[in-house]
Order: sequence, then structure tokens, then C-alpha cells
Amino acid sequence: MTDHHIDTLTDHHIDKRSEPRIEPEGYHCVEVQTLKTLFLYQFKIWNISASGMCLLVRSDSDFLDKVDVGEIIDIKYYPSDLSWPPDIHRTKIMHITRANMDKFKDHYMVGLMITK
Repeated sequence: MTDHHIDTLTDHHIDKRSEPRIEPEGYHCVEVQTLKTLFLYQFKIWNISASGMCLLVRSDSDFLDKVDVGEIIDIKYYPSDLSWPPDIHRTKIMHITRANMDKFKDHYMVGLMITK
């Protein structure tokens, strides 16, 4: 995995995000395919703030090598209510940060923001 787009944090990092996080209500997971790969990746939406949402991604996932901070890609969002069809939104990769929680020590948080 390349380091040019990853913000690495120590295990002693205190969450400095200024906005409170809530569990996702509207969407529960996403499906991503970038121009750099033919594979489809599916991830659970981990939490949401007013500015965006985070995906929890294993540190050994190829996905981390296929996206860059600042990149804008089309992502398919699946609603929590499965009777509704998925939505496709242009989405900006806001950050890729090592998770600082012990139970997710081998994961990264990928921040997303739906663009207009």
C-alpha cells in the first residue's frame, strides 16, 4: 500500500473530529468500483456526521491502493430500508485514517462526502 494518501495515527490518538458521530440511518452500505480496478467493493457505513460518513476498511484491502484522498468517484449507496432502490452519488474521498480503536486496530476509516 502506498503511503502518499494515508494519514497514519498512533494508537494513543484522541479522536479530534469536531462533529458528533451517529450510526447511519438512511444508508447502511456502499458499493464502489473505481477506474483503477474492475472489482466491486462493498463496505458497511460505519458512522455519519453532518459533513460526511466513514467506511471501515481492513488494512489488507486492495481498495486502499485504488483510491486517493481528494478523488471524486461514483458510489452506489444502499438504503437501510431494503424496499428502496440504491442511489448513486458523486462522492469525494475526504480522508484515509488508521482506526484508533483497539478492536479495529487492523482497519482504516475512509471518510466520504457526497458532492452536489
